[in-house]
Amino acid sequence: MNSVDSSSTHHADSASPGRIIRTQKNATTIHSPYLYRMFAQPVNPKLANRFAGRFMRFHSTSMFLLEAFLKIKEIRCIEVIF
Repeated sequence: MNSVDSSSTHHADSASPGRIIRTQKNATTIHSPYLYRMFAQPVNPKLANRFAGRFMRFHSTSMFLLEAFLKIKEIRCIEVIF
């Protein structure tokens, strides 16, 4: 997870009114959907609610979890790396 203020150079920073959070779900490629939903998914809304900009990034190898990612209403932007 990266937390930066709006002065950094990431492309998402210019779209955010304040501090952002970028969660990176690279490790989800080795999680089962059950493990992700049980342990990681409940944490995302809690983290996201602490920031003005809420972004998630994951690789296409985790597309099997896309529906679970989309259920996190607090995340405002999802980036898929192909």
